[in-house]
Amino acid sequence: MDPLTWTAFNAALPIARNAMARAVAAVAGAPSAADAAVIDRFFGNHSRATLRALRTNLRNLQTHVDNLAAITQCGGQCDTGGCAEGPIAYNTGIDAASTMTLGGRVFRSLHVNDRVRNLIHESAHGTSPLGGARNTGTRDVAYRHERMIFHLSPADRLRNSDSYALFALFLREIQTTGSAAATPAGIVTPASDTMTGITVPSERSALELALARLEKRLTWANDWVGQLYGQAHAVRTGGRTWAASWAEDLMRMAAARFPLTPPPARPTQVDQVRIAGILDRYRRMKAAVKRNLTIGRMATGVVAWPTATTWVAGGSLQVGPGFFRARPDHQVSLLLEHLALATRDVEPAFIPAYVSLAKWIHDQNP
Repeated sequence: MDPLTWTAFNAALPIARNAMARAVAAVAGAPSAADAAVIDRFFGNHSRATLRALRTNLRNLQTHVDNLAAITQCGGQCDTGGCAEGPIAYNTGIDAASTMTLGGRVFRSLHVNDRVRNLIHESAHGTSPLGGARNTGTRDVAYRHERMIFHLSPADRLRNSDSYALFALFLREIQTTGSAAATPAGIVTPASDTMTGITVPSERSALELALARLEKRLTWANDWVGQLYGQAHAVRTGGRTWAASWAEDLMRMAAARFPLTPPPARPTQVDQVRIAGILDRYRRMKAAVKRNLTIGRMATGVVAWPTATTWVAGGSLQVGPGFFRARPDHQVSLLLEHLALATRDVEPAFIPAYVSLAKWIHDQNP
């Protein structure tokens, strides 16, 4: 490991170890009221079953974090700082076979608390039974900056990497500051929305969940369509065939909705340009949601998202009684439909295509 990255790692590791020791202690017996509030925040409850799972999981995770100095390395040129962008860190293997690789330049650029979060987050990927079974580590069900992290079921929180990392970090911050509202510096948190006129608790909960799922749906759409561009380029240039690509079904679904060449035929350069255009629209729709929104209640109607005056749709919208009568999954699609309508350069004829393709992608990643 290069000296600068080694210094950054050694500044974060003691904090990670301390946070994990506090996390293990918090669930060792009956948690205090203050500790129980933090457990509830990140794991949904502090029931007997949840505490039993956390006692095993957090002890195993603590052992993994304590041993990081022996299993952590820097990777190739990009990992050690030769490239402007690259991974923060990543885990390979599980339990005794686990190793962690740091992306030197990116890892060093983070606030020390975010470095700590990454060490715990990646360790959770390499620790069983945090994924729910032997030889299974956590998944990335929801990230720290996504609204969805506070809308996961208790079972999903127990298999989600950032739930463990944030629990340990926030618990340490709250205990060391004595403030229940303390937030660790340098940690990106989800958007905080303002809702006016939505006073019925069930309606508020439904809207919060729909917004969280909309954000997650657009994240998956951006990720998959971005990768589709690379896969289409490889197939077009002869580097692989659709049959050998994980994205064959994705391209088939996209071609059923947009004017694209379906597999098994090779895509054209026009197809590549069109995929890039689809990705651009999804990116701008995601940007519109990845911020604090102001949502009001309309007396009639379904959703009203004002037409954009810039490249990204406005940060305020209204929902009406028709929205709350819809099924939960349909509520997400309604929000996306009106967001697409408010996004510049999204042709109205293709709005159903953007909505249904994003839903199909989301359904592949429950």
